[in-house]
Amino acid sequence: MPHSVFFRPQAELLGKALSAHTIAAFIAAQGVHQLEQLTSVRTMRRDLLEFLLRKRAIDYWMGNHWLLAGRKTTELLLTDSGLRKLEDRVKGRAGAQSVTSIQVHQALTAIHEGSEHDLMNKLEVEVSVPDRTPPDFFAVKSSGQHKGMFLYPHRYADGSYVATTSRYSTDYIYIEHLDELSALVRLGYGARMSNPALSQGPSYIAHSKINISRTDNSLEVLRRYLSALAGYDDFDGVALTKYRKEQAFLRAYLLGGRKQAACVLCGRMLPQELLVAAHIKPRSKASRSERLDFENIAALMCSLGCDSLFEKGFVYVAEGKIYINPSRNLSPHLNKSVELLVNRTAENWLGSSAYYKWHAKSFGWKLQ
Repeated sequence: MPHSVFFRPQAELLGKALSAHTIAAFIAAQGVHQLEQLTSVRTMRRDLLEFLLRKRAIDYWMGNHWLLAGRKTTELLLTDSGLRKLEDRVKGRAGAQSVTSIQVHQALTAIHEGSEHDLMNKLEVEVSVPDRTPPDFFAVKSSGQHKGMFLYPHRYADGSYVATTSRYSTDYIYIEHLDELSALVRLGYGARMSNPALSQGPSYIAHSKINISRTDNSLEVLRRYLSALAGYDDFDGVALTKYRKEQAFLRAYLLGGRKQAACVLCGRMLPQELLVAAHIKPRSKASRSERLDFENIAALMCSLGCDSLFEKGFVYVAEGKIYINPSRNLSPHLNKSVELLVNRTAENWLGSSAYYKWHAKSFGWKLQ
């Protein structure tokens, strides 16, 4: 069985240093990463706690009913009042014993790694508590007073998470499940992340700063959720959030993890933020089986104009070539933009021809 090493300052701790060390000791004994992950149902090794806190402190905590014996004499459990006692110290409800999350983090680091400045006692034990493997979805603050603290996907009051490509709310995609969020992050999205122990709101963390150890196939995860969303005949009202989610999933699916791609009409290589997953045949007009044809019914078009020009029927595609719609009125400036597309080849014509034909016919093209 693997072993783990724990450290304890040889000198007696007092005041805030003792308070921070006490909280950190319970976190270490439960094998978690932060105060908010402590529970009253996870057992802790008695010998480990007696080493970290010393036996008289354990007796004091048990005498106040903040700790109780587990089913085995070698185990201890925090009580609900014991959990509140620890929370009070970090939330400033404990007077002189109050500490900051940074002080707790520093104490926890000393327990696991020792200290260069203080003499430390060491205990090596067989690991029977959960190990300190980082969570499967996290980031680490790289600067500021909270440097080194873990950040986790922020869960909003309604239970949703946010995937986004920027810090601006217009780019937010509200989603319900962590596997959806992790799939989008692995395919290039960032996320709003936070740590309940810090007195800060959620931050935008870019894709490159997020660590994910999940091994799910991202494209299969997106395919599964896209299949479910395809069952909606139309989106209105509250369901518009599902439409935005479908758009985000579809774009991520078509990008396949690429940071940039070519617009299928103008051919310009653009960053993902300037590409949309355009339905060649509108989803409201498509059957469910057509909506499930993700690779062909939709295509990446740029938001610099091609998406709108196609959607409004100023251009359409026939036999793989892009044409101006003569029935639409074009101003001189618009005509210059559209002429740049004329006779270009739509690279996805082979797989998407049926949808392009539907689009062209709906805007007056006389098919041969």
